Amino acid sequence: MQEFDISKFALPNAASGEWRFEEPRDIQRIVLKFPKELPARPKIHYMKKYWPEQRHEENIKKTTTEFGLSPIDDWFTAKWVNAKIKVEKLNKHEISITFKGLKSEFSDLSSYDVDFRRTLGFRISGCSKHPTSVKIYTPAPSQTTKVRVEFDAGKTCNWKSLTLSGYNASIDKINTGKTFKSKGKTLTPGRGKSRSFTMQATHMITPNDFSGDEGLITFTGDRDTFTISLDALAFQGPVWNKEAGIYIADAGDARSFADYQAEIKETKTLTEQVLAKSEQTLRGSFLGQPRPHKVATSIGCKFAQQRFWLECYGDLMIHSINIRKCSTPDFKRFAFDPKDYFGGGRFFFGLESAEDLGHFPDPAPVLAQNNHFRRGDIRIEQKSFAVPLEKSILKGDCVIDDTVIALLCFTFHNDGQSSQTAELPLSVSTQSLRSEHGEVPDSEMETLQTDGGWITGKWNRKKVIRAFAETKMTIKKTDDGLRFSKSLTPGKSCQLILKVPYIAVDQANEKKLLKTLDADKAYKELGKYWRRECGKGTRLSVPNAQLENLHDTHLAHIAVTDNTMLNDPDLVTTSVGTSTYGNYANESCMIIHDLDQRGLHEEARRRLDIWIKYQTTSWTFGNFSDFNGYYFGAGGYEMGHSYNQHHGWVLWCMAEHYFLSGDRKWLDKSADSIILGADWVFRQRKLTLKEMPHSRGWEKGFLPAGSLEDVDDYFYWLSTNALTWRGTEYVARALEAINHPDAKRVRKESDAFGRDLRRGFKVMAQNTPLVRLRDGRWVPNYTSRLYCRGRDYGWVREVLEGSIYLIIS
Repeated sequence: MQEFDISKFALPNAASGEWRFEEPRDIQRIVLKFPKELPARPKIHYMKKYWPEQRHEENIKKTTTEFGLSPIDDWFTAKWVNAKIKVEKLNKHEISITFKGLKSEFSDLSSYDVDFRRTLGFRISGCSKHPTSVKIYTPAPSQTTKVRVEFDAGKTCNWKSLTLSGYNASIDKINTGKTFKSKGKTLTPGRGKSRSFTMQATHMITPNDFSGDEGLITFTGDRDTFTISLDALAFQGPVWNKEAGIYIADAGDARSFADYQAEIKETKTLTEQVLAKSEQTLRGSFLGQPRPHKVATSIGCKFAQQRFWLECYGDLMIHSINIRKCSTPDFKRFAFDPKDYFGGGRFFFGLESAEDLGHFPDPAPVLAQNNHFRRGDIRIEQKSFAVPLEKSILKGDCVIDDTVIALLCFTFHNDGQSSQTAELPLSVSTQSLRSEHGEVPDSEMETLQTDGGWITGKWNRKKVIRAFAETKMTIKKTDDGLRFSKSLTPGKSCQLILKVPYIAVDQANEKKLLKTLDADKAYKELGKYWRRECGKGTRLSVPNAQLENLHDTHLAHIAVTDNTMLNDPDLVTTSVGTSTYGNYANESCMIIHDLDQRGLHEEARRRLDIWIKYQTTSWTFGNFSDFNGYYFGAGGYEMGHSYNQHHGWVLWCMAEHYFLSGDRKWLDKSADSIILGADWVFRQRKLTLKEMPHSRGWEKGFLPAGSLEDVDDYFYWLSTNALTWRGTEYVARALEAINHPDAKRVRKESDAFGRDLRRGFKVMAQNTPLVRLRDGRWVPNYTSRLYCRGRDYGWVREVLEGSIYLIIS
């Protein structure tokens, strides 16, 4: 088998002496031809970022999500690396360059001592003159495939001309038969029946799905353009483009289109298969799901940043992440040392070894969690909730640094026929982590002291209050903490109430309030508060209690997840995960939109205005010229610097806020900021309207290349561009609705942006192989990013399903 030269498929407009490709290629050999003398010491530099540490041969063994999130190199963030090479003189004008084993560059990769370099490109140095020609080879051998093409497959093909071209493939012969005329690679169809021709192509045998060596043939007609994969033809074929009326089969495949039609007559797409089945009931759907695994829950107060994390077996985490994002006064009294991002203090109760009887919240929407256990004849009920220390929860919303107390109410029941001892161990760690997959983390325990119900430890050599215990149980010291115990006769119960402050309370009035905090009264007020709070706005009324409860309780979780700003309590930062995440603007918009849909427009406004106040103050990863007008900054709470979607989502959410609230006064006040945000988009996309290096020009009018989300490789992402266009489109609509003087200009710019996106991704789809549906049709494939001709190795597709329809509908 012959080597296959891929040099002619390199990107145009690369710098002199430099060759780049759409996707990483396994470059094994380079042949250079020079006009006169050969260079004495040529050097090859190749682009490197993740490979060889990250390899798709290994990553593909991971789960779908892990594989989809695996990084790959890009043109913009990779670095040039000097390759260890071997040079062989072929003749007086040509040299052959191969690579030494990889361990010559990476001594710790001796088990992966390959003789190629996986790279997006390379450049040559050490030559007085540039080579007159270059040939580039990968390890993939070549083969020849003969293809039969039939017109009028299922419909009359109205193409008046057809030009064939290859990518990773060369078209060697075309046999037009009697129904086509040809001039080079361009064919003119004649009239009549049975219009067909054959062609022969040489292409590579791909070593794996992500090698970038897949041979493609593009059919360019006067009506449309599409591409097929010779690999797909071999393994899934024949290929039928119903829209064009063209059928393509391996020449050795005797099936005519009529035969193929007969084969697929009864096949259906997945959508058709689903529609053919009877409607599933909601009850059947619920009962058919596997039982969900137990998870932790969060307890806290509206707008206060002191939020507790309650493990499914009762342990209490006090995270540092909640109060260290912005240095508020309460952070100075945080008496735990975080082990890592999700670290902090932890109260251990040893209930992971007890029999698990169940976990459930209070009736919606009350944020109180119930965990039940059994140890022998002793049944243990734990009810946990949080309230502010210095006022009744009924006195109004908290502010960011209000002191919050977790109330852990343990009730022990003797369900046996003889006297039993109810026991509960307590240990506290100042450096611990969350549980992972139910495993209790190993943690160093602090020495606890007890005196009159006060439980204390030491922090920075000073005594600090960890909790106040209200109980008639006996408290004894143990090697790693304390133990509560009480003998119970059959049918009897006892109770332990632990009042745990998030910070080290040290003022006399705080200690008094903690000691006298009435758990029963606080619990009654808690229920009244959350029922009142979550009774605001739209309510869901459906014949299913679970859905109604979920809708109600979701509002309560938003309330405890978000907090007011320290220096401006009118503003609220939207977090997208309690005790987990900060303000990821794109996901925050989904939450704010929910508030607007509920009719809670003032709640939404307080969260939107934070982006207006901190506009331009932060940035995300990308080839942008500036961030003047950029929406992302949230006063230090912003997270997701690799999420280029943030800005477009915020533009859309602000326009939608106006449409849902009708708040003309707010839009008038905010219009200058919103227009500045739209102008940032229009200004950035002009950077790609000029000629770009190593480019085919498909990205003209797109945003500059940047990161996506957790995938931070720089590409021209469909999702980012489509969602950003949606933002400018909705801004234009909002400005038009109030007859704003800038409405016409924003509309013109946004429409031009949309046209460029449609053009760019149409061209991308035309040059990407058709994909097969289960009914036998082959349809265009809109990949996650531009310049992705082969397998879509980027974001698995979750983020794209909604985005594609924004730009092609």
